[in-house]
Amino acid sequence: MESNSYEYVGVYLLDCPYFLDGIFDYYIPLEMRGDVFPGRFLTVPFGKSNRKHMAVARELRHCPEYSDVKPVSEVCYDRPELSREMLDSVGGTLYRGKSLDEATSIIESRLVKMSEKEKALERDKKKKKAEKKQAEQRKSREKLLRGLNNKGKI
Repeated sequence: MESNSYEYVGVYLLDCPYFLDGIFDYYIPLEMRGDVFPGRFLTVPFGKSNRKHMAVARELRHCPEYSDVKPVSEVCYDRPELSREMLDSVGGTLYRGKSLDEATSIIESRLVKMSEKEKALERDKKKKKAEKKQAEQRKSREKLLRGLNNKGKI
């Protein structure tokens, strides 16, 4: 397990009401430090009752913004990780108030849409490349025909 120097993580809570909008700080236990990074799903205690909530790590920090920080309960290794782009594009608001399964479903559909866009861009790129090659071949044929025509062979 790789270690990092960050001791705290700012998280978005997933299965909480929208009025709990914001990033909450948690202490990263030493044994988890190499496994906690932005985009990783976590379980964290929240509130006076320390009820376990699902969260997604937003950012690593050297110090918390508030005192009395609780530790991360566990890392969810069985869930997909969010890329930095995905985390930045939605800013967490899409996931807040959702259960982990709902958030995962949203993430997976977004990833599919991103993949479809990448495929469409790749198709467009190939189409443009083919069109460029055809234009070059056409120019080459025209040049050859002009040369033959100038020599009186056509």
